[in-house]
Amino acid sequence: MIAASATIIADIRLRFFRPLPSKIIIGSFIRDQHGGRTNTLLAQVLPLIRMNKQGHARSPARLSHLLLLRCRCRARHNHWGKNQRRLNKTKQRHQKNARWAGEPIHHRLLKQRLIQKNRHRAHVASNTGDLKTGGRMITDMTSGQKITEYFILRRKDFRTKKDNNETYLSVELGDASGRIFGSVWGTAVDIEPLLKVGQLVKVKATVIDWHGRPFLSINKIRPVNDGDGVSLEHFIPRSKKAPEKLFDEFTALANKVENEPLKRLLQHIINDEHMVASLKRAPAGKLWHHCYLGGLLEHSINVAHLALSIAEHYPSINRDLLLTGALVHDIGKIVEYNWDGLVDFSDVGRLHGHICIGYALLACLIDTIQDFPASLRNELLHLVLSHQGKQEHGSPVPPMTREAFVLSYADDIDSKLAAFDRIHESEMEPGKKWSSYVKLLDRFLYFGQDSSQQ
Repeated sequence: MIAASATIIADIRLRFFRPLPSKIIIGSFIRDQHGGRTNTLLAQVLPLIRMNKQGHARSPARLSHLLLLRCRCRARHNHWGKNQRRLNKTKQRHQKNARWAGEPIHHRLLKQRLIQKNRHRAHVASNTGDLKTGGRMITDMTSGQKITEYFILRRKDFRTKKDNNETYLSVELGDASGRIFGSVWGTAVDIEPLLKVGQLVKVKATVIDWHGRPFLSINKIRPVNDGDGVSLEHFIPRSKKAPEKLFDEFTALANKVENEPLKRLLQHIINDEHMVASLKRAPAGKLWHHCYLGGLLEHSINVAHLALSIAEHYPSINRDLLLTGALVHDIGKIVEYNWDGLVDFSDVGRLHGHICIGYALLACLIDTIQDFPASLRNELLHLVLSHQGKQEHGSPVPPMTREAFVLSYADDIDSKLAAFDRIHESEMEPGKKWSSYVKLLDRFLYFGQDSSQQ
């Protein structure tokens, strides 16, 4: 057991994600009546940019991607009178744009077009990421639209049409907002060898309705090239909360644990920079719930809060044990999944599963802590082994302690409600009350009377 555990720890060390530098472009310009350039006031922009620990810039989530803050043209004041009517109309048009609400804008700035469409745009990655550079997201697509967009290729396979035996290429595409299926006819045999799962592709297609869902009838598809100027990072879904904020909340919950051995265990995790880097990025699932970057921390925090709420009503529950189990019950997922491109299983993740990996990881960590009680070790590891409730759901053993029962139900509640929200968001349409059939739950889901307004 010791040798096997050491092997897994070594594999974990090799697998931990190391953050890549993020790119930031600041600045755009406008032109005055003489054709000269007036730069943005970087003195007003730079104080809004915060730096993370690696020295990479990140901006507040609400900072506009166009950093034109109170810019003023240098053209003289007395040239505008003869064009007052035109300037007033332009001013009214721009004031309707919420981006400028509350910002004083000089009338000379409004004389010129602020910026040519899709040119000279400064994209600043916010904490949640500028998830797709331009264009419409999958969740915004409706039947009848003709699109030319970039996607990540999630799946591809040849299929045969039943009525005439014609072969076509079926693909599953994705972006930061969701997934969509499509088919390629005619050129499918020629284009398929050029397409690799996990790469970015450029697609020209028509959106059609297929069994009540948007579907792409693809005219052209090709891999992206350097000239397209798109990055894979922009197409990977991520939590709406900043990773630093999530980790701070995780740390605050860990600091509530008073039991000394459990406290040392959690501090060991929090102080391991490689483990922390993976915790901040890891998803909690591939397709079902919290299947995006940062999803593991978000899910663990939610489960911890639910578990503590239940524990308040039952004094017999070991609060420190339950809280520790809630925070680390899915820790094996930092090894189970790869997330550099598509979220998918790693080799060891598919072979062992996150429960076995988490058990081995925590067992090794506990063995490094001096005087860790054997009974406490057994009960904590039982929480990890039993948190999915039933053997048919993946747990080697069912819950057998108070804390295990609470953790199992808290985990189930958060995963199902997160899945409900994901389905609602992906299928939300004006006037739609019901979801399509959800096979995993064996039922339809009711969204309510005004689902599109929720």
